[in-house]
Amino acid sequence: MTMEEFHGPHLKPLRKGYTAIDWSDSVARCNSVRVRSHTCECLITVYEFCVAGGLGHIRRTERSSEGIRLSESPWLRAAEAKGLWERLLRGAHSSAGSSMQARPVSWRFKPTLGLRAVRE
Repeated sequence: MTMEEFHGPHLKPLRKGYTAIDWSDSVARCNSVRVRSHTCECLITVYEFCVAGGLGHIRRTERSSEGIRLSESPWLRAAEAKGLWERLLRGAHSSAGSSMQARPVSWRFKPTLGLRAVRE
């Protein structure tokens, strides 16, 4: 596996006239979802395109020293959710309120502490 295959895409900068996504707290709407795509793990905030039962949504995971916060976009028909995902990646939608403002992190494993994020 090459490094390009390991890393997911990064969000493009916001375009003029972008639309904000209405994020809400994550709720367990079904027993399992399939993650079809995700952004790169090197940033503090990671986005995942998820599908289940013909519906799809984007899950946002924000990591900080206080812990992990999950939120999600509205659940849409899978084709509409895929379009939302693609527009988010292109910068046509805002991830408003996220802490992802391009602060990369390094992951380090310490045997006594487990996997930890370290801001660069």
